[in-house]
Amino acid sequence: MEPGIACGFYWTEGYTGLGWAIDAVPTLKGGSTIGIPSPPAIWLPDGSLVTPDVRDAERLQGFPAGWTEPALFQPEAKEGSRWKLVGNAVCVPVADWLGDRLCHPVTYDGNQDQLLPVGAAWPTAAWGKNGKAYKAASSPWPEASRHRFRKRAGGRVR
Repeated sequence: MEPGIACGFYWTEGYTGLGWAIDAVPTLKGGSTIGIPSPPAIWLPDGSLVTPDVRDAERLQGFPAGWTEPALFQPEAKEGSRWKLVGNAVCVPVADWLGDRLCHPVTYDGNQDQLLPVGAAWPTAAWGKNGKAYKAASSPWPEASRHRFRKRAGGRVR
């Protein structure tokens, strides 16, 4: 773990699996096939470990705490149902960005794109037309933004 940076992980995946996230929480899982909730753990810079509950997961996704409570009103509902709702949701900032792009489309500028040679490794982004493939000069990160931290009681930044 890097000094001063929290890392999220799943106990079952170790520190080299897809569930290890530096300065983030890994993808939220709905739980096991029998509905047992499966929250990630977070290794804080001071060495302590915390496990968020479903309300924390709701807030991490950008929803208010309690957003998934109506799922428990269904017959035979399990707590894992709430984790599935949160884990399968698109986080609010991403949904907001997508909605904005749909309402205000941007014309694609392909001037920096390059013809992809036959047999070349497939790039991060590409497109094709008339039997030819082109490497797109774009990033998997459509927008850069800074973390939004909030101060908590005791001066700790979260």
